[in-house]
Amino acid sequence: MGLWSWDSASRRYRVTAEGAATLNQTAGTFVGQKKMLDFREQIIASSKERVNGLSAKLSKGDINLNQWTLAMRQEIKDNFINQYMLAHGGRNTMSQADWGRVGHMVRNQYQYLDRFATDIAGGRYNESAVASRARMYAEASSQAFERSKVAARGMPDMPQYPGAGNTPCLSNCKCYWDIKENDKEWLCYWTLTPTENCAGCITNATTWNPLVVPKL
Repeated sequence: MGLWSWDSASRRYRVTAEGAATLNQTAGTFVGQKKMLDFREQIIASSKERVNGLSAKLSKGDINLNQWTLAMRQEIKDNFINQYMLAHGGRNTMSQADWGRVGHMVRNQYQYLDRFATDIAGGRYNESAVASRARMYAEASSQAFERSKVAARGMPDMPQYPGAGNTPCLSNCKCYWDIKENDKEWLCYWTLTPTENCAGCITNATTWNPLVVPKL
């Protein structure tokens, strides 16, 4: 069964009986938001390690640019899907609309990647710059996690998403949407994390404190 199971009514994970024994927690308790953000960041960290490995192989000549691009495409696709499914309750909860949202995000990243590969071929980036920018594609997957949280609740789109590149920190954004709800509305807070925050994120946290989204 695993350590957690998805509760579709609350749109959150609960600790299973197996998880209770392993984690020393009470079965049925919710997995907290901090833990979910930790999972979001763990996916990113693992992806960055793999991206670093691909960039190192490219610089050593172990793979060519076309092989690197194809491997990066697969990494982007897997990373975005994993982030979206994590926040949505797993693969079994995914609808055609959800797969469409993921596909749209992945295609956008492919376009950025293709331009990046063209710049690499033109000698625009040195070895360290290639690795640094490539890691941004791993960071960008946080937007899939945040978009999925919104979609799982049946909400309309948010004006911005952390990691989507709308703030000066671009894909390096560590903010998140803290979403609360009652019978009439969702209360959505753009929430900063204890890292260095850019001016755009600080403005968002002040402006959307909360963003009130009525339930129609």
